[in-house]
Amino acid sequence: MARVRQVVLGLGALLGAVCLVTAGTLQLLGLTPLVFLSGSMGPQIEAGDLAVAEHVPARDLAAGDVVSVVNDAGVRVTHRLVDMERGDTGAARLTLQGDANGEPDAEVYEVTDAERVVFSVPRVGHVVAAVSSPTGRFAAGAYVGICILVLLRRPGVTPRASAAGPPRHRREVAAAAVLAVAVAAPVPRATPTLAAFSDAGTLQGTLGARTVTSHAQPTCTDVDGVLVLGNVARLTWSQVASDHEYAWELRRTSDGVAVASGVVGSGVATGSTVQLDFGTGLIGVNATYDVVVRARLTSTTAWTAATSTSTPVRRVSVLILGAAFRCGYS
Repeated sequence: MARVRQVVLGLGALLGAVCLVTAGTLQLLGLTPLVFLSGSMGPQIEAGDLAVAEHVPARDLAAGDVVSVVNDAGVRVTHRLVDMERGDTGAARLTLQGDANGEPDAEVYEVTDAERVVFSVPRVGHVVAAVSSPTGRFAAGAYVGICILVLLRRPGVTPRASAAGPPRHRREVAAAAVLAVAVAAPVPRATPTLAAFSDAGTLQGTLGARTVTSHAQPTCTDVDGVLVLGNVARLTWSQVASDHEYAWELRRTSDGVAVASGVVGSGVATGSTVQLDFGTGLIGVNATYDVVVRARLTSTTAWTAATSTSTPVRRVSVLILGAAFRCGYS
């Protein structure tokens, strides 16, 4: 029984000391732990790996660095820097690409500073995510309670006498104290990082491993209304999976500005036709436009396909009767 008590308390003290040293080192050096939830940086950094990043100004970044930024949707993206345009004020426009992705991210990130990955440790991210969760911290607290119970149940020793007891018992008290402090200490939590990707990745939660598949290039068809009223440009494509939906934007060709946006395809069965109509009620300016469509998961919209499609359409006046949307630029 004495050996079991020593093993329990010794293991607790060791884990507590590791937590305290790790937390202190990260805070002292200003480092950020990152848990990868997707496999877009594989094989170098896989889903479930833990990376440690340093905060650096944009001017210190260079092509080939693995950089972590937050995109316009508020999602942290950690990919490799493939191109950078430096500004006069210290800001930079970053083009990132996952090692496992076939092309760069659709979004260009404008930053003045970013997190640059220093090193990564395989599979440790799962452990860190579990420990930093409410359940993990509760389990650590319960372990402290077990250590204290084991300590107080030492035959022939009372709590009052334990502090002044023999050296071995004082070491046991110190071990329990170290673990208790480690559990109570504000250990920095690892930041989860996602990315736009087309490969399978593992999420913390009910989603599991899932592949976000890009859809085929839509087919555009001119659909006539009555007496040229209600003419629309109709885009159709096949639903790739029942848990996919499609975010679309209508962008002016002249400057790329999105003048309308929306989502279609939610709840459409796999293999069925997804339909998107563009009519004159959507926009009132005669011009050419691009319909940009990107697939994403319905349940977790931050997970998107690596590629999007672009289809040209135009709004034109039809004689004196009204206007119509048509496929193509002319």
